[in-house]
Amino acid sequence: MDENSVTVTNNTGNAINVEISTDTSLLNIESAALYTTAIVEHNAKTDAHLNIVSPIKDDIQEINQSLEGLNSSLQAKANSSDVTASLLTKANQSTTYTKTEVDTAMANKVNTSDLTLTKQGNTFNGNSKLIQTTSTGKYPALDGSLITNLPTYIPKGYSHIYYDNPGSPGYLTITIATAGTYVGVSNSAIQINQISSDFTCSNGIITCAVAGKYKLNADACLSSGAASQAIGLAIFKNGARLSTIAFNECYISYSVAINGILDLSVGSTVQLAVTNYSSTNQVRIYNLNLVLQRIE
Repeated sequence: MDENSVTVTNNTGNAINVEISTDTSLLNIESAALYTTAIVEHNAKTDAHLNIVSPIKDDIQEINQSLEGLNSSLQAKANSSDVTASLLTKANQSTTYTKTEVDTAMANKVNTSDLTLTKQGNTFNGNSKLIQTTSTGKYPALDGSLITNLPTYIPKGYSHIYYDNPGSPGYLTITIATAGTYVGVSNSAIQINQISSDFTCSNGIITCAVAGKYKLNADACLSSGAASQAIGLAIFKNGARLSTIAFNECYISYSVAINGILDLSVGSTVQLAVTNYSSTNQVRIYNLNLVLQRIE
């Protein structure tokens, strides 16, 4: 710097050389003032710029720290097989990824040892939801109308045998050797409708396989085949007569029923029995039903 210049320094440390004419009469004091004012304004703008830039730098630093923490977290999850390597790669590259990509990455990474979690969620027994059994291991009360191919249900301790007027002559004929003597009805035409493992049945004779108390329902449509004759219907238990119904004037078929409770042991037999109290010694059976159901 020579003797004809001065140095003016602003608060940023930048030096400005101002040339001064050797002719002092030409020195313009007003110009010097303008220089000074310009420098002051420049300093003010610099300060304002720094006030703006500094917080932004701080924010950028915090964002970078957050990204580093996110990447570290994703790396840890990847190491524990919670996310796929491809997802981690996108995270390391600071690349955005969609919810679908995240769901796809996580879909096959469920911990199967956690039985409280399912891919379908933990809401049960609703539309399009999983079925959860009750605390006793039973199915909840839901609409099962669309369930098919279920086996035929036979109640425990249940049997039903029947004869139902098949073909000609349309009835079974039971011959009574001695008038008034009851004869057990046993015929291969008597069919089994349902029978549980608690029973066996042959030709209309039911044999008990499980001891217990059984409810009995029996009915039959009978006829004497001739006018002015009396006939009767009874239940045989082990060949001995129980619960007798006798009636007269049964030339036309007549329906009767017997209901009761039987105590049966293993091997006990149950069958219907009929008699004719008149001299013709004949009973016709048009249909019959015999049902046993265990109640105890």
